[in-house]
Amino acid sequence: MSAGRFQFKKLAKYPHMEAEDIITWEKFIDAYPNAYTSIDYDFALSKVEEATKTASELNIAGAERTFKYRADVIGYGNKEVHIIELKKKATPGILGYLKAEKILYDRDENTGPPAKMVVIAREATPDMDTFIEAAGISLILV
Repeated sequence: MSAGRFQFKKLAKYPHMEAEDIITWEKFIDAYPNAYTSIDYDFALSKVEEATKTASELNIAGAERTFKYRADVIGYGNKEVHIIELKKKATPGILGYLKAEKILYDRDENTGPPAKMVVIAREATPDMDTFIEAAGISLILV
């Protein structure tokens, strides 16, 4: 199993993480201080050359980032890898995106058992627990 580039602890700055996501993430760290051994942030999952080609055709420097799937966090535990999306409010819209991230991670990155999908949020829409369970995703409210 891989190891992340960052220790699992609060940082002064998180790569490409928005303010609302930082609040959610730091609440999670406080609630689960031993959840992971290491972390990767803003993890690029799409290795498709088409993303870079499209950015080049548009002549926009750095635009390839916007054409690639990126996980907010990859959490590495002793025996599991979690693909994590951070939200202020978990809504059904995150389900398909997280499933796509898992498919790409398992295809391109994973060397162990299949990664697990996790949404960490501060609140959730009604019936979100039903949707999450049916999709095989874990929801952690902090």
